[in-house]
Amino acid sequence: MYLVRRTLVVYALEPLHVGAAHGRGDVDLPVARDVATDDPILTFSGVRGMLRDALTNDHERVVLLGDMPPRRSADRPGRGALGTTDAWPLLFPIRSSRGGFAWVTCSRFLRLFARAVDEEAPVSDGHGARVGPGSLLTCRAPGGGDLVMIAGRRYPTTRDGGTLEWLAGKLSSLVPSSASLARRVAIVPDRVCADLLREEMERRHRVRIEAATGAVAWGALFSLEVVPRDAIFFASLLASSPRVLGSATGGLEDAGDVIVRAKSRLEGAPRLTIGGEITVGMGRCLARVI
Repeated sequence: MYLVRRTLVVYALEPLHVGAAHGRGDVDLPVARDVATDDPILTFSGVRGMLRDALTNDHERVVLLGDMPPRRSADRPGRGALGTTDAWPLLFPIRSSRGGFAWVTCSRFLRLFARAVDEEAPVSDGHGARVGPGSLLTCRAPGGGDLVMIAGRRYPTTRDGGTLEWLAGKLSSLVPSSASLARRVAIVPDRVCADLLREEMERRHRVRIEAATGAVAWGALFSLEVVPRDAIFFASLLASSPRVLGSATGGLEDAGDVIVRAKSRLEGAPRLTIGGEITVGMGRCLARVI
């Protein structure tokens, strides 16, 4: 039974591809998405792979994450002391006419994140886009007032500094320049956010090379959907009391020790990888426990 829960935040340093089993629409290799909401997610198996990447000690890896099926035995239990959920989007980079890009989020994502950190999010629903004081995204509207132009669409703005200050404080360990983060975030309505995450996902086209000829294989063009760099996701990190591995658990006494160990290993691994396509420069990320 899991006894302690913390929040794991993942920052994409490069595009990520945590794929789905089947293609959808005109994309051959789409990213994984939630069935009910169609939100892009990082599956729990991908998150566990990232955690395994952070653990360099084999004994510690088995205690925290469990052992692979061929090596399981009475002395080497399959289940580890550390578990995780799927990672949900929190801030998603979308092209903007000002500031280079906007970190887009919505009330639904913020409330899910607040529930994950056991707090009440200072979020209020509204129309248009809510931005913080000194936003990098705003420009003057022709008839007066401010607006933001995200993905070629105009949204009138209102000020919402309290929510963004709360969010920047929670992400300070992952994005040290919290003031800059607050100036780049735009909180849009849930429906608008869902449309942006569906329409503005990055797509890349790839080909397969014939090993014998070194030329492009006939009919081997395929499309790949990826999460863009600078996307931020969150998941729940779950810990139970460590099971005995042989005669030792690596100094871990309880579930609290498991979380502390995982946190220290993630902070000591400045470059982690998640998902596929790692050999072509994708998958690098940062992760922190908050």
